[in-house]
Amino acid sequence: MTETKEIFARYANYFDTLLPNTVARLKDLAAEDLHFKDPFNDLHTIDSAIRLFEEMFEETINPRFEVTHIAACDSTAFLRWNFTFTPKSALLNVREPWKIVGVSEVRCN
Repeated sequence: MTETKEIFARYANYFDTLLPNTVARLKDLAAEDLHFKDPFNDLHTIDSAIRLFEEMFEETINPRFEVTHIAACDSTAFLRWNFTFTPKSALLNVREPWKIVGVSEVRCN
């Protein structure tokens, strides 16, 4: 396995095994000027991304990522993932887990 593919595999494993007490380990995998963007956030520091994941554990029940596919070429990879969670919000009155399927683009410097 090439060095960049190993990096992408470690990044995927970070999300597959993410727990409240492991969130800060993102600092072992990503640059301080990490750029994280999704439909709700546009973050430009590793600390802001860590805070987002900490809030995820505060605001949801049993959040879990499962990376199902990694497609890598040179310094870029695309990770396909499932994110399951149950919202804590009483306003939603939800008891069943939600599942979101997504893809992330990850680049190595």
